[in-house]
Amino acid sequence: MRELKYAFIGAGNMGGAILRAATREFGAGNFVVYERDAKLSNRLASEVWTHMATSEADAADSAQTIFLCVKPQYCAEPLQRLAPVLKGTDKTLVSIMAGVTLAELRERLDGFSRIVRVMPNMPALSGKGLMAVANDTECPEDVTAVLETCGEVVSIPEHLMNAETVAAACSPAYVFMFIEAMADAGVYVGLSRADATKFAAAALSGAAAMVLDGGEPAKLKDAICSPGGSTIRGVAELENSGFRGAVMRAFKASFDSFT
Repeated sequence: MRELKYAFIGAGNMGGAILRAATREFGAGNFVVYERDAKLSNRLASEVWTHMATSEADAADSAQTIFLCVKPQYCAEPLQRLAPVLKGTDKTLVSIMAGVTLAELRERLDGFSRIVRVMPNMPALSGKGLMAVANDTECPEDVTAVLETCGEVVSIPEHLMNAETVAAACSPAYVFMFIEAMADAGVYVGLSRADATKFAAAALSGAAAMVLDGGEPAKLKDAICSPGGSTIRGVAELENSGFRGAVMRAFKASFDSFT
């Protein structure tokens, strides 16, 4: 097989999202994929039309830039198989594994150092992702180009990657719970499930856009809270229920899982 530009090792939810976005932008012919799940591998072959490899080593040997998109608890064997393929080459390995540091990766790969550490988040599935790159290592332009197909790329010091993982990658789960709770509340007061969910999600999306446009959350909240009005009554009930503290404790629980 001729050398291709990109290889993906693992193409589950997150790896598959990046792969699909990137192939739409750059063409499936530039990609080779190894996915150990046979059913998923067959589906990718028919949906994405990339080259399919028979092993991690086969995929890595066939490409210049390798995206390693396996779960961190399952990385030992793939890294062991990749080490001899990468050693002494000018290939680039891109890891999206949460909590696995550059130092750990270099050690497992017998000193191979051309590694980029990235932390994506689930909104990448809809092209609204935040793709954090550890700026302790240079991110090649071709890697950035792939990541940008899924959303915004930001650069942060590696020692903050675990905090960013919680803030951007774990937190969508908290947000989904909030939307679900808001939808339940809407149904409780008479809205249809579809309308209640749409209204909650739209409110969240619009509010987030205002913050991203430079608005300060506290000031925006205050602007909605008329004296003695319905909004401030709801805000007071959230405060009475420990809303802020619950969010902060959830963040810390997720963050502590990395230590």
